[in-house]
Amino acid sequence: MALISGGFWFLSAPHSLDRFNDKIAQALIPEGADFNININHSSISWQSIRQPLDIQLEGITLNSIEGHTLASLKNLHVTANLFSLLLGEFKARTVTLDAPAIHIIRMKEGILALQTPQGNTLPLATFTKDSEGNNAELPFHKLIINKANIIYQDEQHLQIAYAKDSNVQLLRKGEEVEVNFTLPLSFETSFTPEKSIADTEQGPAESTSVTTQELSASQPEQEKPTIISDKPLEHSSIHGKAIYNIQNNSGTLSASLKTLNPATICAFTSLCNGHPSLSIPISGDVALRIEEANVKETAFHLSGENGTLSQEGFFADTIALDSLAITGKTNNFFSEVNIESFGFNAGELNLQATASILQKEDGQYVNADGTASNLAVNDLYRYWPQTLAPLSRAWVIASISDGNAPSASLKVRITP
Repeated sequence: MALISGGFWFLSAPHSLDRFNDKIAQALIPEGADFNININHSSISWQSIRQPLDIQLEGITLNSIEGHTLASLKNLHVTANLFSLLLGEFKARTVTLDAPAIHIIRMKEGILALQTPQGNTLPLATFTKDSEGNNAELPFHKLIINKANIIYQDEQHLQIAYAKDSNVQLLRKGEEVEVNFTLPLSFETSFTPEKSIADTEQGPAESTSVTTQELSASQPEQEKPTIISDKPLEHSSIHGKAIYNIQNNSGTLSASLKTLNPATICAFTSLCNGHPSLSIPISGDVALRIEEANVKETAFHLSGENGTLSQEGFFADTIALDSLAITGKTNNFFSEVNIESFGFNAGELNLQATASILQKEDGQYVNADGTASNLAVNDLYRYWPQTLAPLSRAWVIASISDGNAPSASLKVRITP
């Protein structure tokens, strides 16, 4: 009879759970974390026996161990196990955050941090590491973030990426964490680093406003800075799945890209320095295997249209590309690169090639074979790298200055 009465109580209007606030808060904190959670109000509702308990939390604050308020959320939805609650315990199953504004900064020192609209900067390690610096284990089964307005600001390279209306689901499976994500991306450049970013809650200037719940801090609100842009936003998207083993720092990532420009991504890292710049909207599929937090293997099948290829001191001139397609793999932490197929069209010219790059202790070994059709001889200087057999290049370009090659073969062999 008591259980029946309890069932009718659950199925009626939402009820207060404020007396369980401390237990709910503890259930949401990773073991050994350096912060606490306070909840102002909690309520429970239950739609049917087939649905999990829906608990809404309001006025959530994150506080340091010393008692300083780090940040706050207006509301949070949590589903929980009914029987654990009846036993006086609280075990969260799913945590859902709707339309949050999330501002991540890569600081000049390389530290990743979360910044609130009022300027409070919190290292991400605050939420992902325990007090001894180890990876913190999620205290709940699933995290769902719906329609997030995410901003990633790189103060090292003066770049900004937006991911408006993003959806992320994080699922804990023992020692593994599975992440499914859909990120509509846009990119901005040339902002004033001392002022950081403006309109954090609204995203890029050209976008329409969205309803988000803000992360707020205890510090006084600072003047909102401005973005100074010298070019239009670039738009693209990426969706996929990642599986990561927290204990051994290994995992996999598979993603589908839509009109993602490699040159734009390279602007966020120094890894591309010294390599040709490929500026073309790329679409296709990419897969990665990670070991000990480093990329061990990759596989990719990508294509794009209307772009350029350039590198000062390597190519004599910028190459305009009508289309490009590439399929390949890398192994052993990029020491082995195999390009199974590579092709591009530039005007009348069509090039098809395969290549391999092997990095050994004594240097780099490069092998490439290909064919070209409809090559205008007076354009040869554009496609023949200046550093590849420079004496032969100079002689050929000076001696043959007119005509058209219906077909040509390409063989490259480079050894240390």
